This record gives sequence, structure tokens and C-alpha cells, in this order.
Amino acid sequence: EWLRDVVIGDRQRKLLYGRRMIAFDNLQVIMKQRRDQQKRKIRQEMEKTLGRLTNRDLLFTGLGLYWGEGRKRGGQISVTNTDPELMRFFLKWLEVSFGVSRKDKRVRVILHLYSDMDPEEETEFWLQKLAVSKKQFNKPYIKMSKRTDLDHKGYGHGSCMIYYSDAKIKEQIRAAIKLIIGG
Repeated sequence: EWLRDVVIGDRQRKLLYGRRMIAFDNLQVIMKQRRDQQKRKIRQEMEKTLGRLTNRDLLFTGLGLYWGEGRKRGGQISVTNTDPELMRFFLKWLEVSFGVSRKDKRVRVILHLYSDMDPEEETEFWLQKLAVSKKQFNKPYIKMSKRTDLDHKGYGHGSCMIYYSDAKIKEQIRAAIKLIIGG
């Protein structure tokens, strides 16, 4: 309180404010470095815990994904999601666990987009992320609502559905999930 009556001029205020901004910027850099270091440490710990992942591990992970996110009706094996990494994993799971080539013409992709999205641009985005052929894309489904109407912006590139038609593999997946749950 002993400085409450001291008047600070514009020049001093700018000088103090500038120092405060520099200190704030430096703090942000330091905090980001600490977060990055913590993330690296956690990743290293998880690498030690998990060890080398096997094809069996991949099979179980994919079964969990399909059990949670997959379409259960019909003869198709399909997953719909907005996360390109998850969708790329789904294709890898089909390849490694069931010998399905991502270039197989029975692997199909359908995008669910909003009316304010550019279908060509979004198709190109998913083409790059999934490493499939453009011939495997069906005509996108366009919702009449707009992305700007959403409360959350998690759908930056729409939803992607990948499906594959193979009754034998679908039955293998069903049987494996039943074994996991004890049924």
C-alpha cells in the first residue's frame, strides 16, 4: 500500500506492461517445454509397459474398436468416425488381422458432410489420410445443416464410414467378440 499514491506515467506504464508481456511469453514457453517433457516421459513409460505390440495385440484392439464403434447389423464390417487416425487403424486392423488389402474394391468409403463443406476438398483430405483409391469412395452424403450450427467443432472434415463386405470375416469377428465376453 505504500505505493498507492504514486502516479505512473504512460512511458513507465508501457515499459512495465512490455516487461510483463515478455515475462508472460517466457512463462508460456517454459510451461510448454515442461508439458512436452512430461508427455515424452509418459510415452517412454508406456513404451516400457506395452513392449513390442504383436499381431494378436492388434487383433484384440481392433475387436474392441469394432465392438464399440462398429455397425453390428447386416453382412458388412463397418466403422464410422471423425478421427482419421482411428479410421486408418481400422484399415490396418483389416489388413493385418484378416488379410484384407485396403485397395480391395470391396473396401468402400462414404463421407458424411455438412452443406457448408466442399465435397472435393474433404474427399482429398480423406484420400490422403487413408491411402485408398478415389474409386473406393461412394458419393458423399450431404447433411442440410451446417458445421457453423454445431456447438462443438470436432467434425472438421466430416464423418467417414469405411465398410467391407465379407460374411466369413464378419462371422469371425462376431465369434471372437462372443469369446471375449464369455458367451
